[in-house]
Amino acid sequence: MERYEYRSLEVDMPRLASASFDAELNALGADGWRLAATIPHERHGYSHAVHLVFSRVAAPSSEASG
Repeated sequence: MERYEYRSLEVDMPRLASASFDAELNALGADGWRLAATIPHERHGYSHAVHLVFSRVAAPSSEASG
């Protein structure tokens, strides 16, 4: 059975539109990370940031499965 690992990243709204953020997303994709979920972070009814959750297949563990 495949196992997965997860990573989260909090990003403020202005950063979402930057070219450097696109490059960061491309680097994550090159490392096998896939966007699994987005969770808006709201304060006083307005989104100020978004939490991005990524997943990828975990490397096989060195333990023997039983």
